[in-house]
Amino acid sequence: MRNTSVRPTDSIEEVVHTYGNMLFRLCLITLGNASDAEDVVQETMIKYLQKAPKFENGEHEKAWLIKVATNKCRDVLRYRKNHPVVDVEEIMELTKDANDSHIIDALMTLPE
Repeated sequence: MRNTSVRPTDSIEEVVHTYGNMLFRLCLITLGNASDAEDVVQETMIKYLQKAPKFENGEHEKAWLIKVATNKCRDVLRYRKNHPVVDVEEIMELTKDANDSHIIDALMTLPE
């Protein structure tokens, strides 16, 4: 059975105020990208709202939030590993003087 309880808005504001900066710093260090870190913190708070877990104390709540954020950071890192971004300009710069630049030019014309 799915938990449909939702936390009150004032509770989430308190959680964001209390733990938001700490979670953002943790995610920023892990991911090295501010926009991805912001996304992970936001997703963590959404999960907090959706699950509405009951905590024994503040340390339990903090540990839960850190664990969720850490797992979401791992998801982002796994996605990056499986879906690398190719910087075309950097590749073109590296092959500018190479004898095989025509091969790179041909590869760049291929559809993704």
